[in-house]
Amino acid sequence: MKNILESKFIQEFSNVIDRMYLNGWDERNAGNVSYLLLEEELSPYLDLSKKGRVHQLQIDAHKLAGKYVLVTGSGKYFRNVKGNPEANSCIIRISQCGTHAEILWGLKEGEVPTSELSTHLSSHIARLEVDDTHRVIIHTHATYLNIMSAVVDLDEKNFTKALWGLNTENIIIFPEGIGIIPWEIPGNGLIGKNTANKIKTYKIVLWPLHGVVASGETVDSAFGLIETVEKAAMMYMVINNYSNYKTINDEELIKLASAFKVTPNKEFIK
Repeated sequence: MKNILESKFIQEFSNVIDRMYLNGWDERNAGNVSYLLLEEELSPYLDLSKKGRVHQLQIDAHKLAGKYVLVTGSGKYFRNVKGNPEANSCIIRISQCGTHAEILWGLKEGEVPTSELSTHLSSHIARLEVDDTHRVIIHTHATYLNIMSAVVDLDEKNFTKALWGLNTENIIIFPEGIGIIPWEIPGNGLIGKNTANKIKTYKIVLWPLHGVVASGETVDSAFGLIETVEKAAMMYMVINNYSNYKTINDEELIKLASAFKVTPNKEFIK
């Protein structure tokens, strides 16, 4: 078997987690990431005929039956993942009945995947219903988005348009806009259910006074989406101190969307 630590998926996973830590988004054991892996990607590195340690799931995940997921561990610090992926993350296989997963690689005996695993699995299920290329869910505590959620009305249309208007690329990168759920206690079934409902429409969902959940076809696309929205939030929090700042108007936003062949959320702009 090849050395799994040299695999492209472990490198991508570890590098983006390290980058988020260095960005200041994932203090202590904040944040979690999951990455759907293909059998053909894994088979050179793991003997997939072997059974793994059983981990009971808190949701019905039968729609992901047989899927492999690389995911961060519960209580693990992002700053440690790149140096030792095996001690801080794991690869699980969802059972055919969807009630449990097998830990095939990573974490010590008795250690388990992130407490937000239900949210991740629910979001993967929901996103795959609308995008069969989807593979990645990232939850992180993006600084300026958290600040913005504390001072701006949590209306999806107004929140999104405040960001669209500040940078030419924004409506191109997130034409669906920003989904927002009510404040919820993390790690419970409700926050996962609400996030999954939103992520069918929005690739990125704001958890007010907490963080964001973003989806993507690749690690880079999910991370790049958060980078873009976070920079827009930073610009908003800086520029909002001035009374005469300029924004891209609706007519210009529509022209932008047309030029780059994206379809903006029709509930937000027509």
